[in-house]
Amino acid sequence: MFAEMQRQNITYDRVEDRSGVLRSTLKAWRHKNAPGLTSIEAVLGSLGWDFVPIPRAEVLPEAMRADLAAVAERHGQSMPKTIEGLISVITGIHDGVPPPEAEGELPDAAETGEPTSDVARGE
Repeated sequence: MFAEMQRQNITYDRVEDRSGVLRSTLKAWRHKNAPGLTSIEAVLGSLGWDFVPIPRAEVLPEAMRADLAAVAERHGQSMPKTIEGLISVITGIHDGVPPPEAEGELPDAAETGEPTSDVARGE
């Protein structure tokens, strides 16, 4: 958080105004106090970040772990980075696209204007 404040050149006062977390509280996080989840979310939000818990591979069902391991290997990524990327896509965090309304309700090619055959795509 502090590195991001510095990167964005944002002061404690600005973060306080945006997040509602007191300047003194922010400064105390550096040395004394541990922030609560609500405060962390508020401060991160004020910096343009989202807080999303990401499950560790060991808590995922075995079949899902195997599928994700194959994706990670294919793209030369670690499992944590692959899971993080998946969460980002699903939640729409990084691209401003809202997540699908319900599981399995992705638009079909006719709705998106995408070609519907390999020939139309030039493949």
